[in-house]
Amino acid sequence: MAATSQVQVAEFIDQRPIGRFQIGVMVWCFLVIFFDGFDTQTIGVVAPLLAKSLGIERAAFGLVFTSGLVGLMVGCIVCGVLADWYGRKYVIIGCAALFGLTSLATVLATTVSQLLVLRFLTGAGLGGALPLAVALMAEYAPRRRQATIVTIMACSFSVGAGIGGLVASRLLPIYGWQSMFYVGGIAPLVLIPFLIRYLPESIKLLVLVKKANTKIAEIMQRIGPDVTFAPGTTFVIREEKLEGFSAQHLFTDGRMLMTIFLWAAFVLNYTVLYFLQSWLVTIVHNAGLTVEQSALSLAMFQVGATVGAIVLGRLSDSFGFYWILGLAFVCASVSLAFLGFAGTSMIALTVFAVGFFVVGGQFGAIALSGAVYPTAIRSTGVGWALAIGRIGSIGGPLVGGLLLSLNWPMRDMFLIAAVPALGAALAIYFMSRARPRGMVDADARFLAQQT
Repeated sequence: MAATSQVQVAEFIDQRPIGRFQIGVMVWCFLVIFFDGFDTQTIGVVAPLLAKSLGIERAAFGLVFTSGLVGLMVGCIVCGVLADWYGRKYVIIGCAALFGLTSLATVLATTVSQLLVLRFLTGAGLGGALPLAVALMAEYAPRRRQATIVTIMACSFSVGAGIGGLVASRLLPIYGWQSMFYVGGIAPLVLIPFLIRYLPESIKLLVLVKKANTKIAEIMQRIGPDVTFAPGTTFVIREEKLEGFSAQHLFTDGRMLMTIFLWAAFVLNYTVLYFLQSWLVTIVHNAGLTVEQSALSLAMFQVGATVGAIVLGRLSDSFGFYWILGLAFVCASVSLAFLGFAGTSMIALTVFAVGFFVVGGQFGAIALSGAVYPTAIRSTGVGWALAIGRIGSIGGPLVGGLLLSLNWPMRDMFLIAAVPALGAALAIYFMSRARPRGMVDADARFLAQQT
């Protein structure tokens, strides 16, 4: 069939089934985030061996972890802005190159100062890759499946981190700590030529900046191979290019309160998430579980996280982000409160539920951040949300460590953790009330279908 002389790109993508081209974009973004998760996990896995090898006190090694977290925050912000200015594709490639090269360079480190610099740079690359891949995939996904696709893709971070632990168990006893940095450095570098060849630029961003009409037509042809676009066809999008510093637009056009409540949800849920990742095994072990039972609880947490991300993503597409995420965080709060009272026979099931709602809800929030901002500031919006959320990733482990040092019982510690989860649910509710009028999102579409 022949297309009209003017094509609305967003509507064209929304009206078509998901094809091979979009699946390909998802695969490449999946791999970038997978290696992001692998390299993020590496430093924690090798820390004891690395500290011993270099003669670094464990207390001093805490600075290395902090340097990486600061790098993550900086990478989320800076790379998001750069991607909105210059395009998603090559900033993603630059992030992969940065964390690949600095991971390899870590093998050569001999002092704490060198490790601090390398972990900061590695963190910057890792911090930039995730929000940019989310933003790019969100722009190629039909709105009716956006949450499902983005949350499945975001799961690759957890998969990469889990695979990193398995690889470490095989490599470390034989080849030492350096082997993990070789794998984590070489793998993303090998991926780069394929990203250059096959990863497309954001088509919506190309349309927005009114460049490369031929390239746009080529991408559109790959999205709709059964459509013939006549010579001279123009491609448009119902958005305007925003001038000035992109971060300021997170607070303009009625987006200020929406942004603040989104950031609040990220900070609160990241506080819970990193509290659990840092101290879950220790807390349940101190409460009387065996080492094997404690390890099983961590495994059930990760399984629940993966299942939760997929299920909540699908439900968000059907019933709207705000309804599902708000309910998920309420259930997370209830599950955490119940975890403190669960007997030994119920620990594994309850931890599964906690992972389902806490981590699944977090992946849903990441997908939401990629949906609520216009194309011109989408990478900036996702990047800032993740960066601000890192405040919680620092605070959660600190609070957990303080409570453990005071010998708080497991019941009270999980009751405390339930509070920020409930706060995240309230933040999502207030965000839904504060979103700009006329915003078209999953909730608005669902309500329209019912009337």
